[in-house]
Amino acid sequence: MTALKLYDPFPNMQFSDKHCFLCGAHTEPENRTPVFATWLQDRYKLRDKELLLLDKSITTYGELTIPCCDPCHTQHIIPLEKEIEAATEQGITGLQVLEPKKLF
Repeated sequence: MTALKLYDPFPNMQFSDKHCFLCGAHTEPENRTPVFATWLQDRYKLRDKELLLLDKSITTYGELTIPCCDPCHTQHIIPLEKEIEAATEQGITGLQVLEPKKLF
């Protein structure tokens, strides 16, 4: 896994679907990752459940995605999700041994 310098959108107020949420790289519309991992949606049958967002719009867990470039997705998101999924299979004990920053 390569080192990651986290993106801070606040200095330039760049909150858009055109920047990777992790590194700030320019992304295309198809470069998105789910806010709630697909394994999590599948395990708890969340994919089609609705969410009311702060702007009063309604979406589903499955539709809720954020921009993420390919390198961040493959080098950071996928490994993190695999680690968290494996930890959840061990129950609370598995989650307790994870570094807190990996959960939050």
